[in-house]
Amino acid sequence: MKGLATKLRSFKEASLGCNIRIFGSIAIAVAVCQITENETQVTRGIEMMLLVKTDSRWQIVSQAWDTEDESKPIPADLLDSE
Repeated sequence: MKGLATKLRSFKEASLGCNIRIFGSIAIAVAVCQITENETQVTRGIEMMLLVKTDSRWQIVSQAWDTEDESKPIPADLLDSE
């Protein structure tokens, strides 16, 4: 893509914690991840997903994520909550 400073040659994502809340046929999943890009750049972030169960299958209907930085550290209660 035009304007990107570097090309993505590799991508790894490891779970650092997960919390899932279910009520009936709806669920919210919060996943804390460590992301490694191009074998060198390591960041942490949170992904949040809204899921709906239809026909005995869970499906993601919405997803959003953000990356940790000094002004918004990942809350300790979300780490290692698998």
